[in-house]
Amino acid sequence: MKLGNYIFIDLGTPNTYDSPNIPYPALKCHVFGRLTLGKDNAHLDFLSDDWIKDEMRAGQLSLAFEEPLGIVLTAGSSDLRKFALGHAEDHDAFSETFTLVRKN
Repeated sequence: MKLGNYIFIDLGTPNTYDSPNIPYPALKCHVFGRLTLGKDNAHLDFLSDDWIKDEMRAGQLSLAFEEPLGIVLTAGSSDLRKFALGHAEDHDAFSETFTLVRKN
């Protein structure tokens, strides 16, 4: 999805009823990150679990969350969009980086 000048990716939990051997979280959830597209590559910068924990411990996490088996953000879509835009340039918040390169 495009928010402002940024592209974010939202990955949902696959249907484990159809494919029970998928090694994915048992908790139905979404994982989101910032996507930067280059000519021959794409960078996926996922939200850092450690950054979220530090923000929560410092009382600065502006999103609703629960802690069933770890921190799970439970904020609504509008709050998540505002959060993503507000932290889009924060390299500490989105620090889990993966690079995909086009193979010619």
